[in-house]
Amino acid sequence: MVKAPTANIRPVLLAIVKLVVEMNNSAQTTFAILDQGSEATLISRNLANLLKLKGPSASICFGSFNNSVLMDSNIVAFKLKSIDGSQAFDVREAFVVPSINLSQRKINWPGIKKRWEHLADIDLPAIDSSKVEILVGMDMLPSLRRLNTAAPNDGETGPTALQTCFGWAVVGKIPLCLVAVPSNKSSVNLGFVRQEPFLSEVVDRFHLTETFGVVAKAAKTNPAANEDEQMLSILQRSIKFIGCGYQVDLPLRQDRPVIPNNRGQAVSRFSGLERRMLEPHMRETAAKYVTIVENLISSGTVVAVNWSDINKPEGMVWYLPHFYVLNPNKPEKIRVVFDCAALYRGVSLNHYLLRGPPFIPSLVGILLRARQFLVALTADITAFYH
Repeated sequence: MVKAPTANIRPVLLAIVKLVVEMNNSAQTTFAILDQGSEATLISRNLANLLKLKGPSASICFGSFNNSVLMDSNIVAFKLKSIDGSQAFDVREAFVVPSINLSQRKINWPGIKKRWEHLADIDLPAIDSSKVEILVGMDMLPSLRRLNTAAPNDGETGPTALQTCFGWAVVGKIPLCLVAVPSNKSSVNLGFVRQEPFLSEVVDRFHLTETFGVVAKAAKTNPAANEDEQMLSILQRSIKFIGCGYQVDLPLRQDRPVIPNNRGQAVSRFSGLERRMLEPHMRETAAKYVTIVENLISSGTVVAVNWSDINKPEGMVWYLPHFYVLNPNKPEKIRVVFDCAALYRGVSLNHYLLRGPPFIPSLVGILLRARQFLVALTADITAFYH
């Protein structure tokens, strides 16, 4: 194990692909990790049993960063195939291991890939590292070939995708928000060694859940408290009603920051979005997108800017790229998202704005108050953000 510099280290993705494993007239679809740092190919005991793989027994020494372990294994053979069947590789020697343990990474790439123009048109599968049953090592070098690379545009940051023999896979550092489940690990996995939490930490977490709604939270004193006061001050002195709603000044961290003009990035992303909307199968989605934008204009939420003013005031102009997302529970609707987190030259609009204090009520308090009376009412706000 190598200690991470901070507890909130950015997660790193290894190449996880979906493929088919065949042997004995049987086939299983599973996830595999393509690991150029491994000398051998591994298969989990569970998958080996499902495929009824047999092979000679052997005691194998598996080494990691600073130690090794002797393990009873079997040497088995099988075939790896891409999902479309266009690529196939014979694995003549693979070692059976109890399991393949990776850092928890569960990402729905089909649902979020449109945030990045260079990933939008790539066929990326949803991945779940807990379901990885194969590790393909350097002994299968032909299967580790890189066919293509999709990297962010100049001036942008984002995930990088590699086209492998088994399909596309996202690799490298990714934003922490993409990891579905937060991690309390303070280590980086090398050689798939896992560090179990100390018993004292487990007990502390148990005690914390026992005090929900009973023990008052201690007042926090940190730099964020000053920023919260600054944010509230800006809101109170600038808020005004403008007919279609309320307007406030941008809660800038500094009075006159020098903001890079990202017009080129925004236009590039819009052109990519426009190309996708012109495809025949996207006509219905495009019509919904147009309706949403027209509603923003008619309501006064979006206003036209004179051509002579599009880059004024200098150093205070930022263009918001936008994209759409689909909710699987509401397939007939789309939601247009203005991407304030889009990075340009290492910064985003969110870097310059104060976050503000958290006003979301405690879930414990909501659940307790819901038991006070016979009937509980809920409501939703249409177009809450615009």
